[in-house]
Amino acid sequence: MSLAPTVYRDRIRGLAKLPPERIQLSPKNFRRHGSRQLEVIRGLLGEIGVAGALLAWVPDASARLRLVAEPFPAWLSSFAGPVRLIDGHARREELRQETPVLVTDLDEVEADKLLATFDAVSDLADADASTLADLLQGGRGEKHGTIDLLSELQAFADTSLAKDEKPAPAKLGESKVVEVSDLEVSFFLSARGPLGQQPEAIERLLAALAGLEGVTVELGIIGGAA
Repeated sequence: MSLAPTVYRDRIRGLAKLPPERIQLSPKNFRRHGSRQLEVIRGLLGEIGVAGALLAWVPDASARLRLVAEPFPAWLSSFAGPVRLIDGHARREELRQETPVLVTDLDEVEADKLLATFDAVSDLADADASTLADLLQGGRGEKHGTIDLLSELQAFADTSLAKDEKPAPAKLGESKVVEVSDLEVSFFLSARGPLGQQPEAIERLLAALAGLEGVTVELGIIGGAA
């Protein structure tokens, strides 16, 4: 018997196009948008335009109650107050025009939780370098910020793919053939007493070394009796 899929609450009440003065930046936004990020956003807005909605909640508690009780078009036509951003602060700083906003019925506690976690959830995803490389084949930047961002993404994809192409290390118990150049090793045998009194030890050592494949043994004697 299969279980019924979980049905989650839909907290989006509707899409509104609002002038920038009615879209408040959240004073609790902890992300700082530097000049480089804003340059990239300006580049994408210039090349593509506005292709996504900001996400906001309604700080006015009474208006929020009406938002839940009334159909969204009716509520929006009678609502003249501001909404407060959860996501889209950097875009809001660049836009000076009427902007699409997804209006939620979240309260302040819920909005704070979403504000803290919104981008963090996206950061948990792993990147498929091969798919990213395919995406980048058809896209060239025109603006300075976009060109830089696409170049960095391409470098990331190339580096990741190069790492994937390296042969995997041999697992424990697996044999692996490694080609090496000729190796010459010299060592000294130190023994107590006259060397002539230890022929058996030297003969055993020579026999053991000579039994190794590809090993040539040469015996040299330095000095006399110890």
